[in-house]
Amino acid sequence: MTRKVFWEDPYLTQMETRVTSVKDNDITVEQTIFYALAGGQESDHGTIGNSRVLQARKEGSRLCIR
Repeated sequence: MTRKVFWEDPYLTQMETRVTSVKDNDITVEQTIFYALAGGQESDHGTIGNSRVLQARKEGSRLCIR
């Protein structure tokens, strides 16, 4: 399960986390500040390391980042 830190601190702009899985172009992280596409609201964009995050989305209890 991905811990959704954006609910605890919506103004946080950076954090450290651990990658828990990689599948094709998607990664799953232990915790995140990226809000996922939901309820008509677009997902957050940003970077992880030097890689651009194009979309965050929910998959069950996980949050996948592309």
